[in-house]
Amino acid sequence: MAKKNKVCYANVGGQALIEGVMMRSPEKTVMAVRQPDGHVVIEDVPLKKRGKVFKFFSKIPFIRGILGFPTSIALGYKSLMRSAELSGLEDIEETEEPGKFEKWLNKISGGNIMKLISGISIFLSIIICIAVFILLPGFLAKQLGLLFFGSKDYPHFDTYVTIIHAVLKIIIFIGYLALCAVMKDVRRTLMYHGAEHKSIHCLESGQELTVENVRKCSRFHPRCSTSFLFVMLVFSIAFFVMMQLVFPHIVNWDNLLMRYLINIACVPIIMGVGFEIIKFLGRYNNWFTKILAAPGLSMQFFTTKNPDDAQIEVAIASLCAALGREVPNFDRCEAKSEEADEGAENKIAEAVENAGTGAAETVETAAEIADDAAAEATASEEREDA
Repeated sequence: MAKKNKVCYANVGGQALIEGVMMRSPEKTVMAVRQPDGHVVIEDVPLKKRGKVFKFFSKIPFIRGILGFPTSIALGYKSLMRSAELSGLEDIEETEEPGKFEKWLNKISGGNIMKLISGISIFLSIIICIAVFILLPGFLAKQLGLLFFGSKDYPHFDTYVTIIHAVLKIIIFIGYLALCAVMKDVRRTLMYHGAEHKSIHCLESGQELTVENVRKCSRFHPRCSTSFLFVMLVFSIAFFVMMQLVFPHIVNWDNLLMRYLINIACVPIIMGVGFEIIKFLGRYNNWFTKILAAPGLSMQFFTTKNPDDAQIEVAIASLCAALGREVPNFDRCEAKSEEADEGAENKIAEAVENAGTGAAETVETAAEIADDAAAEATASEEREDA
């Protein structure tokens, strides 16, 4: 039954970038970015060479998810920074005069200010994630438990606090996604995210990679990183409920610090299991996998938007390049030039027409003045004769 419902699985993943899409296949990793002039730049993303030991463990279920997640994060961040350069975003920022603080950072970093800022950003991102998604829910859950039930001695206190903790984690996660979805600066990236999903869906359905075919496909995909994060969240809740039942003297709400440390230590286990669940959901299409995938797919309502045709073109270009296929020419430079020429011609014609109308009115006014002068001269001569 499972084999009958097995879908065409494309071993391809991707990520939305700034005005572009990165696609990764077993052959190579490629990024395509639309530049301000309409040209689509396609670049190979260099990957670090891995040793035989890494390659061996990266094929083992559960372990491959633990190894692959940090690698994907690093690769995605590197591609995102490169897309900012190609899209012209950094050129806009460089036109501004650097302040004293930027000059100081540039001095202490030896001219590698972007690498320094990138390192600081990654470090702060990790700290914020731990604080918001691990420390905050745990602290609030315990305080709410004490507020509602009065004391730790209340019957089944740990169970109730665990339920509150689970609800808070889900609310915070959904709230974070919803907040990102309403940010104007992020909207175009979410549209490219939708284009990435649509193009991979088109490939897996066996259709030709054209704008028309991709446009009809769904922007929700079961192997999306959003679904992966939600699966990790749900599994972590179930995992710690089980841990609390098996080791009640170790995993409880009496020692919050110990619970935090165990939570952070178990993140690799949760990553490994979550990765295998996502791969399973992407391979099969039946009632069971649809039920499991539904919550994660619903989260993509916040992290994807329907793309326009220009964004779909970039996703197709990136996917074709990653698969080693011929890349269609999706440059829009000529179209923009034609539009500009047409606009210029219209403006010239309008100016000529206005000039012609103005000249005609001037001639007509001059004629009227001449007629009036002639009539006045004739009247003057008649008076003299009289």
